[in-house]
Amino acid sequence: MYCSSCGAKLPDNAKFCYNCGAKSGAFDLSKIPHPQPQTKFVPAKCTNCGASLEVDSGQKAAVCPYCNSAYIVEKAIQEYQINVSGNVMVNGTTININGKNITNLLERANQYGKDGDFDNAMKYFNEVLDSDINSQDALRGIQKIKNILNNYVYLSEKTNKGLLELKKGRLVLSTTVNPQLYELEKIFGLTIAKKGLFSSGKSLQFTYSGIPERRVAMDTSMAEKWFIAIEDAKMGKYSQMTGLGRLFEES
Repeated sequence: MYCSSCGAKLPDNAKFCYNCGAKSGAFDLSKIPHPQPQTKFVPAKCTNCGASLEVDSGQKAAVCPYCNSAYIVEKAIQEYQINVSGNVMVNGTTININGKNITNLLERANQYGKDGDFDNAMKYFNEVLDSDINSQDALRGIQKIKNILNNYVYLSEKTNKGLLELKKGRLVLSTTVNPQLYELEKIFGLTIAKKGLFSSGKSLQFTYSGIPERRVAMDTSMAEKWFIAIEDAKMGKYSQMTGLGRLFEES
């Protein structure tokens, strides 16, 4: 007979399991249902021989088709999780076999994201991936931060040509037709031109070496500011970002 708690093989007259100490409540192998083809399987590993299995998570026990040993389904699934990712569920919390609490790490990463501290958020998301490379929560968190940083608007102004925005590594001019992208490394000959000797009105002029080459001039009330911001951006320098926590929560 077999222990109904851990699946260990026991003598027919055993009152307690020699493996786990549970009171004998043996089950008959013939009464253990084998997985049916129509069952929705989940991956597992035999607790006796280590063979890879697909089991019905709704079953309590099953028989390994490779070694013909009885096993507890929940423990076989847990064995697979430990083998693949090093993680195991304990009372609804994901614990790594190295002692790391994955659930807590994710909570800390998300809290840093909500606080706008992306450096620490990325640190904790990556720490999760160090323990579980397939963690979808961590992968989504990292991608969310990358998208925010990639699309963050450092400077914007409505000009006579449309909405001009400075993002990381590029200028985007959104017209009534289609947004036009001007990559910073392809912009040269940027000038600030006064319309008149004593006029406060100014315009922004630059040449874009795309295909075809474009010359762009637009009226702006912040010509000097744009000039400085673009020149800094060419060297990888940007103004301080604000509102990152709000963007993290909204995305």
